Parts: sequence; C-alpha cells; structure tokens
Amino acid sequence: MLRKAECSSQALDVPVSQAQRIRLLLREGVIAAQMLVLVSWLLIHVVLYERATSVAAWGPLLISAALALLQTYAQSDRIWRFSGLAFVLVVMVGFKLLFTEYPLLHQRFSLPLTVLAVVGASLLIRGSWDYLVVAVLTWVLIQPYVNGESDDRYFLGLFVVFSISLGWINSRTYIRALENTLDIERYYRNLSETDHLTALYNRRALMERLETFVATRAGGFFMMIDVDDFKSVNDRFGHGVGDEVLRVLAERLKAMAVGHCVGRLGGEEFGVILDTCDARKACALAQQMLDAVRECREAPVPFTFSAGLAPFAPGQDISEILIHADRNLYKAKRAGKDRVHPGTQDSHSRQ
Repeated sequence: MLRKAECSSQALDVPVSQAQRIRLLLREGVIAAQMLVLVSWLLIHVVLYERATSVAAWGPLLISAALALLQTYAQSDRIWRFSGLAFVLVVMVGFKLLFTEYPLLHQRFSLPLTVLAVVGASLLIRGSWDYLVVAVLTWVLIQPYVNGESDDRYFLGLFVVFSISLGWINSRTYIRALENTLDIERYYRNLSETDHLTALYNRRALMERLETFVATRAGGFFMMIDVDDFKSVNDRFGHGVGDEVLRVLAERLKAMAVGHCVGRLGGEEFGVILDTCDARKACALAQQMLDAVRECREAPVPFTFSAGLAPFAPGQDISEILIHADRNLYKAKRAGKDRVHPGTQDSHSRQ
C-alpha cells in the first residue's frame, strides 16, 4: 500500500532507504555522544597530566576521533555500522589501558564506567545483535573490580544483566519508534502524492519529479497524453466505465514506461517523464504505448489516446515544457487522434 504510487523505476526519485533515514535522524545524537566521550578522555588526561605524553593516551583518542569522523560522513550503512562498533571498543580498550596503569582508578571507577558505557552504547549502536556484542565485550574488557566475596560477585552479575538489558531495551525501543515514525511518514507522503483512482503520481507529485529531473539531468522528453473522445465514453457508458478506462490506461502506461515516471495530470490527461535524450527512442516508446492501448482487451470499451512530446534541456522552465507538450498534443488531436506528435527543440524555439 505504501509503495503503489512509486514510479516503475526509482531512477527519477533518488530514493532514500529507511536505513539511510534512520542514520540521518540518529546523526546529531551520535555526534554529540561521541564528542562527549572524546572531551571526557581529554579532561581525564588533563588531571593525569603525567600520562599526556604516552601513546596509551593519544593512540585511542586519535583512533576513536578518526572512527567518529568516518561514521559521521559514511554513505554505506555497513561502514556506518562497523565504525560505530569500533568506536565503542577502541574507547573501552583505552580505558582498559588506563585502569591497568592506575589500579586505584580501576577499583573506584571501573564499575560505574562500565555500566555507563554499556547503557550509553545503546545510543551509538543501532542493531540489537551489534549492541549485545559490544555490551558483552565491554564487560569482558574492563572487568570491573570486585573484592572477590560471593556477595560482590552476585551484585556484579546483577549489574551485568541489568545494564545490558536496559541498554538493549533502550536501543530496540528507540529504533522501533523511529521505524514506525518513518513508516507513517512514508504512508502519508505517498498518500498525498497518489492519484486515488489510478494509483499513479498526482499532478503535484509528477511536477515535483519533473522539476528535479530538469535540474539534475542532461535532458529528456515529457509526453502529455489525453484520452480520445473521453467525454463521449462517459456520456454513452457512464462515469464508472470512464473510470475503468482511466485505470486500464494507467496500468498500461506504467507497464510500458519501465525506467520512466508516469502520473495523472487531471481528468483524462496523463504525463510521462521519459528518461532519454534520443528523439527516436522517445517516439518509439510513445508509439509502443499507443499500440499497447489500442490493442488492449481489458478495458470495458475500446479507446485510444493522443499525445504530444516535448524535449527539454537542463534548467528549462517547467511551464515552457508543459506549453510545448500541450501544443503538440493538440496537433496530434487535429491530425486525426490516436497518434503522437513529436516535438523538437527547434520547433519549440519557433513557437
């Protein structure tokens, strides 16, 4: 249901996957959390100034900073995922080295640090299994100090279980909330862009894609389509038959325009954005659409359409493209209908 108004090809939409959207939504929070970690590491070494010249101080900081930058600008979901995992683990290795050098710090602060790191990692790690792996490795790496008494080990076990459980619940709840929000957003966006009768793009959505295409591509063709004698179909057979004719036409156009974008402009008018600069290919595809509709046996009554092709150049005004296509459409009507009138840039300039 959410996807029924999409083009037969995604080429004109430059689609953004749900994973990419989630990364974008998480980006600000992830950056803030990573900056907090890096600043905290620096502040620790302001206090432990005698350690500031050692590799153990700057190595983890530089590596984790590089991983933070990699995750911030990653385009690949896999790179984003593994750089986040590596960031947490490198920071934990850094603290492990710190606690090895300063046993007193390990005794006093290893437990709260581990709990904080395990719960905080839920903001940086998206996948449930990824989070569980990082959380367990964090506890194994740091190995918080206990006196060795049975009660201490018991409470340490409770900290392990509850910190990992809390972080996992936090991660899953947050991600599922984002996924549900994006699903609802996509549903209503598609609903607002969909023509209810034909399940194609409506006029506004088609024009938005035409604007994007004109702004980003080397050129193409726009085809404006009008059902021949549609008023007489409604008058003779009723609006229900007329609606079915429009639905059949929409299905045929979508099936034939693979790699292109189809929408309903309104009434019995449709538009197709053709992703080609070759006039012969554009005309051939338009003719194939005509033939497919003429030979269609699924419609309740036979029907045909007329069309006008209009080439366009990068940055061209949308209204000029529509005027050009409309003029060529009516030339096809005046020439006998059931045909396509091709347009050229030269003919457009003369008009």
